[in-house]
Amino acid sequence: MTQLKFGMFVRELDRPWIELPFKFQGFYIRSVEDIEKLQEHCDYVFIDLDKSTHVVTKPSITTDSKTQKKIIEQREKFWLPDSELLKDVEYQDDVSVEDELIPAKEARAIAVEVVDSLYDDIRSGAAINTAATKTAVVSIVDSIIRNPDAHALLALLDECDAQRITHSLNVCTLSLTFGRQFGFSRQYLIELGLGALLHDVGQAKVPLEIVAKKGALTDEEYEIMKTHTLLGADLLRDESYHLPYRAVDIVYTHHERYDGHGYPQGLKGKSIPLYGRMVGIADFYEAITSQYADREKLTPGTAMTALYAMRETDFDSKLVEEFIRCIGIYPIGSTVLLSTGEVGVVIAQNRKARLEPKLMLILDKDEKFYPVPRLFDIELFKNNEELKVVGVVDAEAYGIDVKHYVGGMVRHDGYQN
Repeated sequence: MTQLKFGMFVRELDRPWIELPFKFQGFYIRSVEDIEKLQEHCDYVFIDLDKSTHVVTKPSITTDSKTQKKIIEQREKFWLPDSELLKDVEYQDDVSVEDELIPAKEARAIAVEVVDSLYDDIRSGAAINTAATKTAVVSIVDSIIRNPDAHALLALLDECDAQRITHSLNVCTLSLTFGRQFGFSRQYLIELGLGALLHDVGQAKVPLEIVAKKGALTDEEYEIMKTHTLLGADLLRDESYHLPYRAVDIVYTHHERYDGHGYPQGLKGKSIPLYGRMVGIADFYEAITSQYADREKLTPGTAMTALYAMRETDFDSKLVEEFIRCIGIYPIGSTVLLSTGEVGVVIAQNRKARLEPKLMLILDKDEKFYPVPRLFDIELFKNNEELKVVGVVDAEAYGIDVKHYVGGMVRHDGYQN
């Protein structure tokens, strides 16, 4: 029953038609609801391959019914103004990026396994384990609180998967780093992290051939993909899952856009909840800076330029500016040139002095590779006014494989100081 697709012609059921809520004895699968009803009431069905078109058509999913009304009512019940969420907790980096790499790696591995299992359970119609999801998110939150830079480094090593589960993980860690900078309390970070990790969970109810399609979606396929926000929120709002409603609302609102042209509800401005506005930015940034089959990835600098240009149309202007500050002038993973002529990769931010990041030096002043990369903290040499980052450079132009060096750092827990 997990192989049902839009366009299939259901010829016969495994039980009498009269017992089931279908108008006709024999019909084409046209909507997600059709598939869900068949999976709910039948163990198997008979498909007429000659009549089946296997052409994906626009689904007739109802988005203005009781489900959407209940989602909106719950948002009003649990709404908190931005000022209530922004508590301005002052976080300090409790450990170095090197010391946080192992805990961060373990937390990420658990989260990927949990979300992968969650998607499988949803597709098969099994009960989902939200308790495991909460545990995974708490581990990530505590790691981000100690030092968020480890997750930014590890994200550089992620391989794209067909269901984009690593995308969900990276959106989660980006959103939490964003929330940490805003001073969210731990409780609110957990809410934010849950919603961010699960923001695309509705895609588990979308045909996999659309989710994993290589290349651009057709208009019809895109309309089907858009239903994932409502499908995901409807799934997770089940009270037995005990998920914070503001986390569930992220799933519903992360594709709303500031000028009202988003979906599913067309919310505008600050009528979009703060969490939804934040995760929308993180989702967009992660998508355009990652290598997917349907497009080339952008450099962090180019991505931030694109993001900045979308202020007040797609995204909240103040949030965009804060997100850019959060990512940093020299984002982690950037290859930079020093005034000494040396070239290195940014491995940690200096949250008090953004122009003085921590580097892994790869090339010496003569552009020769160091036998072993050196960790170099510019802040320790800030009395030397001539020592500074000149700018971001193209790693490939210098023959530097950033992924290789970051991977080596993770495996060997740092290099020489």
